[in-house]
Amino acid sequence: MNELRILIIEDVPADAELEIRVLSRAGLRVVHRVVETEDAFREALREFQPELIPSDYSPQHFDGMRALTLGRELVPDVPFIFVSGTLDEEHAIRALKNGATDYVIKNNLVRLPPAVERALQDVAARAAQRRAEQDRGRLVAIVENSNDAIISRDLNRKVTSWNAAAERLFGYTAAEVIGRDSSLIVPPDQEAEAVANRSRLMQGHPLLSYDSVRLTKDGRRIDISVSQSLIKDAGGRINGVSLTYRDISERKSQELKITRLSRIHAVLSGINSAIVRVSNRQELFNEACRIAVEHGNFGIAWIGMLDRKTLGVVPVACAGVEADSFIATSQNTARTDTPLGQGIVGRAIREKRAVYSNDMTAERSQGGARRQEAIRRGYRSIITFPLMVEDEAVGSLSLFAKEPNFFDDEEIKLLTDLAGDISFALKHIAGQEKIEKLSRVRAVSSEMNAAIVRIRGRQQLFEEACRIAQEHGKFAMAWIGVLDEATQAIRPVARAGRDEGYLEGLKLTIDPYVTRNLAMAVEAIGRGAPVICNDIANDGRMRPWRRRPCSAATARW
Repeated sequence: MNELRILIIEDVPADAELEIRVLSRAGLRVVHRVVETEDAFREALREFQPELIPSDYSPQHFDGMRALTLGRELVPDVPFIFVSGTLDEEHAIRALKNGATDYVIKNNLVRLPPAVERALQDVAARAAQRRAEQDRGRLVAIVENSNDAIISRDLNRKVTSWNAAAERLFGYTAAEVIGRDSSLIVPPDQEAEAVANRSRLMQGHPLLSYDSVRLTKDGRRIDISVSQSLIKDAGGRINGVSLTYRDISERKSQELKITRLSRIHAVLSGINSAIVRVSNRQELFNEACRIAVEHGNFGIAWIGMLDRKTLGVVPVACAGVEADSFIATSQNTARTDTPLGQGIVGRAIREKRAVYSNDMTAERSQGGARRQEAIRRGYRSIITFPLMVEDEAVGSLSLFAKEPNFFDDEEIKLLTDLAGDISFALKHIAGQEKIEKLSRVRAVSSEMNAAIVRIRGRQQLFEEACRIAQEHGKFAMAWIGVLDEATQAIRPVARAGRDEGYLEGLKLTIDPYVTRNLAMAVEAIGRGAPVICNDIANDGRMRPWRRRPCSAATARW
């Protein structure tokens, strides 16, 4: 990409530098000059010859609307974009009516690169349109040397002329098509449109150029711009139609690319906004998937978290499909010894980088049943990003698109930034959760110390300790058991929170000849030290508690 010359009207150097950084991060190569006064602006227009003018609306030494007026007078083809922190809706409308190309608010500079892309494309499109309008009036000699395909047909739709550009574009020689029906290059699904346009033209209605699709000799569909005009004889009678075709495949490709990049920018903006307001990981995951589908128009967004013991990737959020669907609920894996683990999710987690496929149907042997289900639903492209915390992959984000060849370097770069933002939010939330837990522990410690000072009765102290742990520490349940030296049984004497009847039937003893129970309370008394469990579901010491979704800690009193 050639360097883009940008003339910035701005009296705050930091704001100008921020605009340049945002454009550079979006992949634009820019050279810039910053001015603050009208004289400097006029001089820069002459010497610097800018291709784009971003301007503050109300710089201290130069009025933004005055700058717009001068720009329209001196360089009318150069896009003029207001980038301001003070531009309200009324002034924005006024600016656009006076010739501004677009406007961007300074606190939402993520819109600046797409606005620049659109402005430059509009300039290119207008230039192309002017050239097309000039070409239509040229003589036969010019037609034969034109880069546009120009053909003529009689009132029966028989081809009567076919220039060299038409031979190159459609693949037929003039000898092959003259005298044949011109519908041979019209796809069946475009025939109704072609008939309607011919009818309007024959009725005397002006027919401006329009975009459509045509067929080549080898059956390829190509995007073209079509222009039509009537052919009249010396007496003014209509005896045919002239058609000009221009290949706009590249333009359509760029339009599609810009649309995709705009969608991804919308996702970035939405998720960054969500990061500011969400307070927990699940809310972040749900919002990220929802925004990717609703704002990014991805068909499916899926997030899974890595179980480090099993290397399973457990689904935690999904959008775009039914919540109970196979795609939403199926687990994945990062193991290398299974076909599923050789898929995109497993590789992205192991390699700690984005992994994608632009044609899932060409790689059916990789992945598992989830990929086959996605293909059955019409999806063709998928990309997965690892979610990183402290340089370790903790999960993955997968995005599905129905278009083949959806992901290219620019889109991957933006989406990598997106995954990085989610990873940053995960690290931040983890830090906040750690601070919250420490605050709860300190609150319990402080209240316990106060209780020890004021309470003299043992039973009252036990009950107060359980209450403090449950209310101030926000533990789901707290209980205290006392060892009966005679029977060697551990008897519950105080509790707080919901135990759902577990303590009533709990029989614990430290006598190894009576039971082999490895409950944590038994272990803590035997060792004379705290015992901790962070996975009740899989810890054998916690058999009586497995129905409760919490972790546990036990200490000897």
